Amino acid sequence: MFETNDRNEIVIPFGLLEPGLHAWSCINLRLHVPWFHVVYRVTYIDGTELCFTTYILEREQLIELRQTKGIDLVETSLVSPGHLNGKQRWCMDPLAEIWKAIEPGISHGQEADIYVLSDGSRYVDSAFDTTEDNLLNAQLVFRAD
Repeated sequence: MFETNDRNEIVIPFGLLEPGLHAWSCINLRLHVPWFHVVYRVTYIDGTELCFTTYILEREQLIELRQTKGIDLVETSLVSPGHLNGKQRWCMDPLAEIWKAIEPGISHGQEADIYVLSDGSRYVDSAFDTTEDNLLNAQLVFRAD
């Protein structure tokens, strides 16, 4: 989903970045799809805490992070393109829940997402522009609290 360019890689002195990690001054997002901005805190077994860290994630990564022991989500935001939020611009809003549902009449089990914001607003991400009340078998897959 996110793209990087070698010319945007930041050289970090040896020992200041974990092995296998790379730092980038910018990333590209070619698709107009929602993503998540997450601030979290890690608590180790001995009770020590790592400073707050920020991630930019896709839905499945967010769900996995939520289920990881020792990680507390401090802030979770949906970053949505204009066609999803109806404002014709990208917006970042506090996220409360994500629901997964099935598109009706599609034999392949096409899924749609329902994003519930902290203020109660709801966005439906459907490939077929299906309204929320016509989606089937909605299941809660993420809760921010």
